[in-house]
Amino acid sequence: MGNKIYLIALILLAVKVLVLPFAQPIDADAYSRLILAESWLAEPSFSPSSQWLPVHFYLLGLGLKIWHNTLLIPALISALFSSLTVIPLFRFLKSLTTEKGAFIATVLFAFSPLVFSNSIQGLSMALFIFLFASAIYSLSKSIQNHKWIWTGMILFALAALTRYEAWMMLPVVGYWLFRSGYRWQWIFLCTAPIIWLIYSNSINLEGFQWITDSMNEEMPISAENRLRRIWFFPFSLFVGFGPILIYAFLKKGEGEEKNRIFLIPFLYLLTTYLLLSSIGTLLLQHRFTIFLLFLLTPFLSVKLRTVSIKTLAGALILTIGLSFLYNQKGTKPIPRLHDQEIIAITDYIKNKQGSFIIRFIGWEETYYIARQLKHQGKKIRLYDGENLEGFDYCISYKIENATPEFETNKFQIDKIN
Repeated sequence: MGNKIYLIALILLAVKVLVLPFAQPIDADAYSRLILAESWLAEPSFSPSSQWLPVHFYLLGLGLKIWHNTLLIPALISALFSSLTVIPLFRFLKSLTTEKGAFIATVLFAFSPLVFSNSIQGLSMALFIFLFASAIYSLSKSIQNHKWIWTGMILFALAALTRYEAWMMLPVVGYWLFRSGYRWQWIFLCTAPIIWLIYSNSINLEGFQWITDSMNEEMPISAENRLRRIWFFPFSLFVGFGPILIYAFLKKGEGEEKNRIFLIPFLYLLTTYLLLSSIGTLLLQHRFTIFLLFLLTPFLSVKLRTVSIKTLAGALILTIGLSFLYNQKGTKPIPRLHDQEIIAITDYIKNKQGSFIIRFIGWEETYYIARQLKHQGKKIRLYDGENLEGFDYCISYKIENATPEFETNKFQIDKIN
């Protein structure tokens, strides 16, 4: 099965490229990252944002330098790295269990509807998972060959400059390094976050003030809403892996103590997520679940190592099929607008000349229109104020008794000048 993993990577990439015409870029953060990457490309700096880590912006900016297609380049970069992730993940899992168990867990992760959907959105998670998987594989190889320790540390440092989840894994990785005799190397791993923190606070000034402010804000949460927030991530895990996840937890077998050890990083991160979500400081978005799914793969590789390939195929079909039935947004493998009515707006303005004000008409709708207009090279502004001077059209929710230039059941376009 070792050679088959390369075929899986190729199939994944091919499928993702084929579904791109049917996918719709709807994530607000993906649009914001695109804007920041273009700003970095125009004026390169170490940290394009004081809130987000920089490595993804470097890659996105370089991709746009090669081909300035604001719709396809972000998605293609994510699709490429998410497809390549199966190689280091499989190799790492194979060092923990059987080749078959590693293959099953890798395929379950790669074709999870949450992972698949995120991998064609142009976000940073796909790159982060690839770097983190490559880092832990290299670190595990360093047990037999000390030269791999440097590769692992560099890859982990890059992961730590891509997403904050790597910072949360520093205690876990640090403990492993100490146990493996690499005591001072853990200090090197901490330098990447420290350098970014110093630079961000000295150059961008506000640093982590936005986090402090958000945590100081009083957010009244009812008991019912708090329960909903606590339940979100366990439910999201079920969406990601489907019923076979429950089977894995209930299944008894050899090596139960080893399996419990594999669950420690997962439980550590899940507990953190539950605490943050319960007090209202963590967004309830399925994309955050992807790293939890990744941390479950060692456990699944051992628990499911005796499962047949036919059962694996059935589990994947069931998981993907169920993802279309949930009434939450973001569970389907191909990202699509929840309300397709907005397509009529984008079709109407496609051939319009001029500049556009886009009022907030929902997260998906607002940023979908913004991406489409930006791709067409039109001047746009996201704005809910009253001063519309200097713009030709305004896109907003439908207003009763208004006489817009164009309208649908929910939205309208007004000619300003």
